Amino acid sequence: MEALDAALCEIVEQFRPVTVRPEAIEIDGRPTYVYVPTDFDPRGVSIAEKVEEELRARAPASEIIFERLAVDRKQSDRGVPPTRPTKSSAPRAARVRRVHGTDSVELDAILPDELRKLVGDAIDGHMEPWRLGQFRMVEQEEREALRSMFGGAA
Repeated sequence: MEALDAALCEIVEQFRPVTVRPEAIEIDGRPTYVYVPTDFDPRGVSIAEKVEEELRARAPASEIIFERLAVDRKQSDRGVPPTRPTKSSAPRAARVRRVHGTDSVELDAILPDELRKLVGDAIDGHMEPWRLGQFRMVEQEEREALRSMFGGAA
């Protein structure tokens, strides 16, 4: 569990795409959480649905929990980030309008710090608070040690 916690926190810090290997999910046997940030428009919704469909098809015996972190209907309804009309020429526009409404939101419209917080909160929710606190304390001590050794920002 500790290795998983460290790996998850590293992902939050780096905020880089993660390649999911279905065979590893099957072997691991634990529930797998997939957080998908995409635009809230026909293409973005389609990408999220396709990722879920493909992963479930390739790891059918696994418990896989998908969540759209951004942009979702609630974020769009709040008007933050700003919305724009959905392009009617988009191939999946009619279905997306019927299911999700008419407004679209670009993922890029979410401020980077807010997006990092969304991802961090989602991942942190999988760790026991005391363990997360310990991890953050050790991380801070390591940063301070690096600063003192190299005399700069760590």
